[in-house]
Amino acid sequence: MASLHAWMADEIRARGGTIDDVRYCPFHPQAALPAFRRESDWRKPGPGMLLDLLRAWDVDASRCIMVGDRATDMQAADAAGVAGYMFQGGDLAAFVAPLLSARAMSRT
Repeated sequence: MASLHAWMADEIRARGGTIDDVRYCPFHPQAALPAFRRESDWRKPGPGMLLDLLRAWDVDASRCIMVGDRATDMQAADAAGVAGYMFQGGDLAAFVAPLLSARAMSRT
């Protein structure tokens, strides 16, 4: 997992961006390894990862957005008090830009 995250960070950095933080859930009720075979509120639709990020970065959930491509992403966002937006594919930057602009405008 660490190698994948490092690769992702390198790819994003090469294009001028950054990844500030990463969360993942190693647990699954049907995991192959018994040590990881359990329920976890970090597994979507649970809000655990989002709640942990909100605490870690000390941000207001009402000022955040979550972009996801699955119903479970939207359920997790809702459970965490974060506005969720379903991305159906295409140009992610074009999809996110008006969402961020609307958030920025609401702060002024």
